[in-house]
Amino acid sequence: MIRAWLPRWVRGAALLLALFLSADVAGEPVSSGEVLVRFAPGAGKVTGSRHMPTHAEALFPQRNAAKSALPTRIARWSLLRFDPSDLSPQELAVELLQQPEVEVAVANYLRRYAGPQQGDPLAADQWSLAVLGWDKSVPDASSVVVSIIDSGVDLEHPDLVDQLWNNVAELRGEEGVDDDGNGYVDDLVGWDFTDAPGLPGSGDYLGRDAVPQDESGHGTHVAGIIAAGVGNDYGVSGIAPSVQLMPLRAGFNISGSGFLQDDDIAAAIVYAVDNGADVINLSLGDPRYSALLDDVVRFANDSGVV
Repeated sequence: MIRAWLPRWVRGAALLLALFLSADVAGEPVSSGEVLVRFAPGAGKVTGSRHMPTHAEALFPQRNAAKSALPTRIARWSLLRFDPSDLSPQELAVELLQQPEVEVAVANYLRRYAGPQQGDPLAADQWSLAVLGWDKSVPDASSVVVSIIDSGVDLEHPDLVDQLWNNVAELRGEEGVDDDGNGYVDDLVGWDFTDAPGLPGSGDYLGRDAVPQDESGHGTHVAGIIAAGVGNDYGVSGIAPSVQLMPLRAGFNISGSGFLQDDDIAAAIVYAVDNGADVINLSLGDPRYSALLDDVVRFANDSGVV
């Protein structure tokens, strides 16, 4: 009975995904109805394409005048949403590249998490810490901020709650106000960048908000490896238990699998740099090149972020 039922379920799941995801030449999923564009200097729209949406969404929010401006190469990136019944993201990208107003046009790729997506090892099984001589070499790193760009973090996890980074300006400020002028309102501990209304996800993924709560466990798992508390008689021990964790949610689930959109990853990287992260952790993997991610990673590197 199980053998007969499982193939039908698999075929059904594959059909559901096919309805909402477009596949690139390598068979990997992209976001249907979305294209990422880097406009040429001075341009903000395309006039020569009949498929061009009337509105281009800026990937990064406007900042307070007191904040330093983004490099223009990054600030010129936008997200275009269009009717996917007309053509695929790859087809529209090719068409847009023929326009003088466009420097780069690419599909909004979906990346997958790296490693296991659930569960945590027991502290007694963490043989790697002993091999590293962890108990003799871990310095105080309480001033170091590590950004976790992933599925979010369990914000109430007893092994992590004391390690969460705090945005002091927002904590001391007024609710509903962007107190620090970084373009994000009430970002007390980080931000949720997921916004994929055109995809068949589950949970909280339709729009961005100030609560980077983990819904799959992957980001919490990663955060625990890095900074789980020590000496609290709970769970595991982190490699660097005194660092501050900045949770930035960019991943969500589709039919039980975790995905991250390129635009959300990019926005999270820029946020991490702007808000004092010293280290950015990205536990994801994909062989495809992204001009957008290339730009923001170079920005992070040039800003001294590891």
